[in-house]
Amino acid sequence: MIPFDGDLLHLFYNKNILEYYNFQPPRTWQEYNDIAEQVHNKVFPPTNKTLVGSCLGRAYGAGIAWTAQVLSSMTQTHGASQGSYFDTKDMTPLTSDAFVETLKILERQLKYGHPDELNRTIDLNQISMENEECMLSLNWGHAFVQSSNQGRLGVGRVPGSQKVLDRETGKLVTCNKDICPNAVYYDDIGFVNYAPFAGGGWGGA
Repeated sequence: MIPFDGDLLHLFYNKNILEYYNFQPPRTWQEYNDIAEQVHNKVFPPTNKTLVGSCLGRAYGAGIAWTAQVLSSMTQTHGASQGSYFDTKDMTPLTSDAFVETLKILERQLKYGHPDELNRTIDLNQISMENEECMLSLNWGHAFVQSSNQGRLGVGRVPGSQKVLDRETGKLVTCNKDICPNAVYYDDIGFVNYAPFAGGGWGGA
């Protein structure tokens, strides 16, 4: 099969701001929120703009995409056939510790997010990155193609999780090569599981 189109989510970040504060692109949601916290409300000297840590428009259902990305990184360890909200074996809701942790992560995103996030949709993500007031965001691939500041816009993999859901106990456990066979290993933080489900996106071939 030859892919003919796609609509997949990516991490977007301002490369100039990232380098100025000596950060690396976040690999986990914890790192995403930590970076957002550290730059939020700081004045960036090269532009003299007050920075926003994270810009994710959440109005009119847009927030479901960001929720799905966080939750899936904990609930899906063996591919999208597992389901992210429900266990596809028996349709048991995956609303235990993974969902609680997802809400905590989203709460921190809001704390260091754009003040207009709850009133704006996906347009906020792109506009905030275009005018260089925002450090981190998520968006679909077309946003990079349409961007007028591609030289300063970094694109990477959507963050993942070091903790994943044990579906038998409903508890979060540390990701390892047996539990998370598709995870990526990093020397400093260990295994990180990435969501195979791109919430709100699609691809075709």
